[in-house]
Amino acid sequence: MTKDSDKQDLTFHLDSLIATPQTNTYCNPTDIVWMSWIEEDGNSYSFGIDEDGKELKVSLTKVVRNTTEGEDYFMLPSKGIREMVNSYELVGDELKDSNRKTVAFIHKLSKGFHKDNQELVLVDRELFEDAIQRNDYDLVWFITVYKEKNPLNESLDKDFHVRKSRKYFVWFDNQELKSFKFWDEKFTNVRDNEENNTEHLSKHKLFSNSLLDDDDDMREP
Repeated sequence: MTKDSDKQDLTFHLDSLIATPQTNTYCNPTDIVWMSWIEEDGNSYSFGIDEDGKELKVSLTKVVRNTTEGEDYFMLPSKGIREMVNSYELVGDELKDSNRKTVAFIHKLSKGFHKDNQELVLVDRELFEDAIQRNDYDLVWFITVYKEKNPLNESLDKDFHVRKSRKYFVWFDNQELKSFKFWDEKFTNVRDNEENNTEHLSKHKLFSNSLLDDDDDMREP
């Protein structure tokens, strides 16, 4: 990634940084966790940035369940992360290790259909950091901050319209968090100077963790 705008346009949609199990469309999250032989699609990306190249390993997996109320999406740590923290059992929203100790859990909060909601996948920090160091990974984040007018907020003027999407690449450098903003546009996937091309416009809210497999220290782009 460079500061050259043409190079920045090569970045993929951040919603693609989520793996999916190699199963039928619908599956049970509990089965996915204990059936360790099930592989994943979209769990890594390779980049020829330098002579050695880099591999980005995705750390989230999305499972689709078919319920009586329709499709339900459930987020899990990716297969690679589950193996790193020795988790092979899902009990409710908690992932357990072989000693039945909780090593990760899923937090979901929703105020109802079409209202604010939040979903977090949390892993034991000490276990996670030890596993990252043991496997020679660097932890990085791709973050999207999306803002727009809330139509339910009656205190805002009806003629007030605002929309802004910012994307950041975040990493640790000598125990200090660094960030690089590579997107600052009205929409999440179309630059402002291409606004008239609305064929594929969509809105996404995503916070995604990823692991960058690289023997060298990360440097500021």
